[in-house]
Amino acid sequence: MMNPDHSETYVCPICHGRLAAEADDLRCGSCAGRFPLERGIPDFLLEQPDESTDPFLRDVEGFGKLASIYETPIWLPIMLRLLGGRGASSLAELVSYGRGYMANVRGRVLDVATGTGTYGRHIASSERPVIGVDVSTHMLLKGQALARSEGVDGMAFARADAKALPFADTSFSGGLLCGAIHIFPDPAAVLSEIARTLRPGAPLWVTTVVWGKSGLLSHAWARQRMEDNPKMHVFTEAELLQLLGDAGFSDIEITTQGCLASITAVRLRLAA
Repeated sequence: MMNPDHSETYVCPICHGRLAAEADDLRCGSCAGRFPLERGIPDFLLEQPDESTDPFLRDVEGFGKLASIYETPIWLPIMLRLLGGRGASSLAELVSYGRGYMANVRGRVLDVATGTGTYGRHIASSERPVIGVDVSTHMLLKGQALARSEGVDGMAFARADAKALPFADTSFSGGLLCGAIHIFPDPAAVLSEIARTLRPGAPLWVTTVVWGKSGLLSHAWARQRMEDNPKMHVFTEAELLQLLGDAGFSDIEITTQGCLASITAVRLRLAA
């Protein structure tokens, strides 16, 4: 596990001012914002889920209770098989792909909607530290415990809204957004915020759900249920290309397996 210097790693999610570490929290010297620490995990959420108008935040703690089974054979591996259809990549294969895609990154990697650090834990190293952010305390604490038990070197966790990340501009050399963009109410805002934190040329890996010709959502009954679900958006490839391009990414490549999409992209380089 990585033990970051909180005052050097994070900035205020409100004004991007510098933070000072105090006994039980982090304090912004510019706007006086205060952010508590729980078992070493800083909490940068600007509103509590039970007080939010954001349906995603309101539901997050309920979903977070899946943390104990999230990576076990009775949850995520089954979901990947159902959505991807026959021949879809397993969780282990996706983890291996992510590790390979980030292998040449030197510097910090941002893992948004990290959950239990499902992918970030396997990418993190002393030369490639990963900071995983999520809104679920249950998921973050489980990820922290897994990272410690696995002896992961270079992984830290923080609670934060993906639309208000507690990081300075261009402070990451790579990014992950796996299995979550389809449940964000404003995916464009999330991608733009991630782009803000990435250095020009930094790679981004995204996984999400699309309307495929095989897999669970290829069936009419499942498609209808998903179309009626206001808390989840299933993308077309054209939508994903538009979202990533508008957020400032180039070299966008989409690979689909059934209703699962794996997208790689690069943060646009500054014009010469």
